Amino acid sequence: MVAVLDQIVAGIPEEFADAADDHHHDLYFQLAQTYFGLGIHETAIKLAKEVHQYRRSKLGADSPQTLEAASVVVGYCATVGEFEGLVQLQRECLRATIKLSDPKNTDVLAQQMLLGYVLKQTGQLQEGVRVYESLVDKLSDVSGSKNSDRDKLKRFALQNLGMAYIAIGRFVDATEVLADLTVLHELSVGKQHVEAIKTRNSLAIALRETRRLEEAEESFNSLLLDRRDILGLAHPETLTTENELSRTLFLAIKQKEAIRQLEHAYSVALKSLKQNHYTTIVIGGNLQVTM
Repeated sequence: MVAVLDQIVAGIPEEFADAADDHHHDLYFQLAQTYFGLGIHETAIKLAKEVHQYRRSKLGADSPQTLEAASVVVGYCATVGEFEGLVQLQRECLRATIKLSDPKNTDVLAQQMLLGYVLKQTGQLQEGVRVYESLVDKLSDVSGSKNSDRDKLKRFALQNLGMAYIAIGRFVDATEVLADLTVLHELSVGKQHVEAIKTRNSLAIALRETRRLEEAEESFNSLLLDRRDILGLAHPETLTTENELSRTLFLAIKQKEAIRQLEHAYSVALKSLKQNHYTTIVIGGNLQVTM
């Protein structure tokens, strides 16, 4: 199948530059999606970028067709971790979406969410925080406790804001946001939902960093029980939680409990994940430091 696709692409370029209609560009766009679905990301991104540039030059940056191509480029690049140049492109996507729909439309808010993510991934954390704060403010009319698209978007925005606060050291703010979000998760999807688990983990870290160690220990213990129940004793995320709990115990001057926790985690990791697994190496390193 890939060989057939390559033959199709090889036969297009000469016509592509001079085509009087958009058929070749539409074909490129379809091919890009097919390549990406097959995991041939580099070719898919190259084709999608060419379509975007063509549509932008012919139709303008704010046309629906250009927005479609730009959104695909951003999505593909973000998926494979290629963020160079994405901030400007995502700003164009957001601006075009605002022009084409109501500013409070879910599509606009989703584009703003993605801008915050791209900013965060490119190290522009302060600006990313401002984008997330603005987004949460725009969703102030939504409780976040239900399962409409806007409720889900608000919970996702709060999660990203809380994690961004942690990344820039605003742990008190992170604790407030993530504590509220934990309640919303329990009301909407339950505390064992994957997003709820992620929030509870972030909250426990924020509590520890603000030296609310008793609450952090309780949070990590609860999280550890749920991860063992959902993922199993030997899952890397379960063992990582056990490692985080041990760090909290050390800060609470409970060295014996902390070492016992680490020894257990390391024993399980060695048996199940083997010696060269990243999680085993991290836990083993922490255990060695304590001995």
